[in-house]
Amino acid sequence: MAFEFPDIHFLRTMTTYRPNVSLKKLQAAQDPLVYLNVILEAFQQGLAEDADGTLHDSMNMNQHSLMAFSAFHSQVAAGGFIQLIHNGFGTYIFENPFAEVFGEWGAKHCQALIEQASPLFEKHRAEIEKETSLEEFVKMYEAFPAFDPLDQEYLEVMDSETEIIRSYVESHLEDLVIPS
Repeated sequence: MAFEFPDIHFLRTMTTYRPNVSLKKLQAAQDPLVYLNVILEAFQQGLAEDADGTLHDSMNMNQHSLMAFSAFHSQVAAGGFIQLIHNGFGTYIFENPFAEVFGEWGAKHCQALIEQASPLFEKHRAEIEKETSLEEFVKMYEAFPAFDPLDQEYLEVMDSETEIIRSYVESHLEDLVIPS
């Protein structure tokens, strides 16, 4: 099931959850992925402590998109689109507007890759999402070779795309967190 984004009127009236993040930690983070992880850890901690589950609903589009980029990057960099889909992130990534948001942030390669992978996801999702043994999972890479060029392209651009995401986040930091 896709995450349903609230209508625009509701978004304008709601209070956005913004965790505190150490400005000192952000400034010390030279690597773009480390920088983003400082922010993501604050969100993960807050969401883990959220007993009634309301924080997730009070996050804005940029916050959700940053979390989506984290899932996208960690899954595709480690095991490609097949791993992303098999581990249950396919619906989250492909059935929400994250490709468009990444494009608006300047990460055009991520946008294009998600858009290219989307029809493959729709075509093969039932087979890839089913529970399998490790051996069966590994065989999926042979069964669905159309994902290979997309996986390879992401590996080639992931560092520059992560830098683009970091730049966007830095310039919109107060929309995401409370730097302290």
